[in-house]
Amino acid sequence: MMMTLQEAKLLNAIKYFVKNTNNVGRTKLFKLLYFWDFRFFEKHGKSITDLQYFTYPFGPVPDKLYNEIKEDKLPSYLNDDLVFEDSQEFDEDNEFKPFKVLLRDKKIDMAVFTPYEEEALKEVAYIFKDATASEMTEASHIHNSPWSKTLKEKGRFQEIDYFLAKSESTPYDDEEIRERMFLRENLLHNDYD
Repeated sequence: MMMTLQEAKLLNAIKYFVKNTNNVGRTKLFKLLYFWDFRFFEKHGKSITDLQYFTYPFGPVPDKLYNEIKEDKLPSYLNDDLVFEDSQEFDEDNEFKPFKVLLRDKKIDMAVFTPYEEEALKEVAYIFKDATASEMTEASHIHNSPWSKTLKEKGRFQEIDYFLAKSESTPYDDEEIRERMFLRENLLHNDYD
């Protein structure tokens, strides 16, 4: 199965979160990915997955991934290793399709991550290991978070700009970040396998 490096990172991150945190349902999975991406952007001026997150009522949601799961149209690189099973088991709201994540293949390829990406992955998993979906939602709704800023300025179901994760500690200015994003986009067309 051929997949891009970006796809391999997303797949292995999901597998890592499922194996290393408790009760991974829809809400918790989406928040884990969000915190991983946005914390990494704050420190390194780029996201890891390049997922686009939107302001859903229960917090940031990678809209494309959510719709692929909801419509049962996952790309094969995810569908071969993951099972998204309908479930009301976890602490989830009922407005959107709840599910739990199961692994067909439990092997995780940590080699796809840079040392910094792996460190961030482990950090987010450690922080939120025992968090419930409600606690994850509350954490993503903190005042002045990228989700809350976007919701306040643009409303519901709007894309959250990664640049909102920037802080005084972000080591890159906007122009450098845009250049890094442009270069990365051009590199992402290479296959990984």
